[in-house]
Amino acid sequence: AVQQSPPTPPPTQAVPPSVEPTPSASTPIDHAGCFMLSRVDGSEAQIVHPEECAAATPPASTFKIPHALIALQLGIVTDPDAKVPWDKTPQWMPAWEQDHSLRTALRDSVLWFFQRIAPQVGRERMTEWLTAMHYGNADASGAIDQFWLDGGSLRITGAEQLAFVQAFFAGTLPIEKAHVDTVSELLRAPIQQWASRLPEGRTM
Repeated sequence: AVQQSPPTPPPTQAVPPSVEPTPSASTPIDHAGCFMLSRVDGSEAQIVHPEECAAATPPASTFKIPHALIALQLGIVTDPDAKVPWDKTPQWMPAWEQDHSLRTALRDSVLWFFQRIAPQVGRERMTEWLTAMHYGNADASGAIDQFWLDGGSLRITGAEQLAFVQAFFAGTLPIEKAHVDTVSELLRAPIQQWASRLPEGRTM
């Protein structure tokens, strides 16, 4: 059944306080970034560049996971394989210049697909569901098709991202299990799919 209003938010998920940062790589890099890894239960957590992970930044492409969950929960997307026509607007990525379903939009991180979904969710419902899932500052006050991108209102730290992913895989988000299972299945892909993104000279 389609659920229109989110339930009362569950207790806030948190990364265990015993987390110790792992040493950073010795090779200089231009943008440190944030990397966090732990088991679903929060144990054996590791952090690279903890100061970067503590900064709240726009979620950008990572937002497609909660975005997909909300779209399924509200019945905006009912078939993950149903194609949405590309409107022929030139796109930054060649892979985006075609019709896409939720499955392929998650796979190729198709921005325009999710920008079509966001207005259907609406700012009020988006804020309600982000609050219920404890997703960052849950601020969808920016432009409805831009708020999760650079310059947008939504912000989330590395620890909050990790807590969200842990809750997602643990099945404790206030989202129907069928929808969590659907997104989990859509995210799975053979490792060879990412071969083209490896730096030159690197192999899997």
